[in-house]
Parts: sequence; C-alpha cells; structure tokens
Amino acid sequence: MTTCYPKPGTVEISEGETLILEFNYSRIRHHTGVMGLFYILVADDLPKPMHTLRTVVETQDSIMVVTVLWAAVALIGVVAVIALAVHYQFKREGEDGYEAIGM
Repeated sequence: MTTCYPKPGTVEISEGETLILEFNYSRIRHHTGVMGLFYILVADDLPKPMHTLRTVVETQDSIMVVTVLWAAVALIGVVAVIALAVHYQFKREGEDGYEAIGM
C-alpha cells in the first residue's frame, strides 16, 4: 500500500475541474486494518515572485543613481572642509604678525 501516489505537486487541478477517484481492491491479497480510509489534500499555488530581469535592472539602476548622488554629496563635503581649512590657515598666517620672506 502506498501512502502518496502520485507524488505531491505533480498533479494540477484547475478551478471547476471534476476530480475522479479510482480505487482497485483485490480480495485475493490479505489486508489488515481499515480498507476505506483515504484523504485528499488540496492547496492553492503559491504566488510567483515578481522578479523579472527588467525589475532587477531597474532596481540596479536606482541603486546606482543613489550611490552616485551620495558620492557627489560626500565629494562636496570634502571640498568644503578643505576650503575651510585653507581659509582658516591663510587667516591665521595674517594674524601672526610675521611676514613671509619671499625670494
């Protein structure tokens, strides 16, 4: 006696389709236990993932745009810090009271 024939997931039943069950019983073979106990498990298909090549490419493009924008913001920040440091240095040199010796 098999407990699962056909294998799970191999048979698809459409909505409204008639399901016909066929049982073969032989009185020649000795059987023990209950002869008429059976059950059918039916489940809906899982939804298919929406990942297509186009969505992956679009996602990759949007990630690339965000990365470039963050890189630009970081570059502007670094340039601003350097400009402030240079400005502070020039301002400080003038307040020393010393004059640069130029040749």
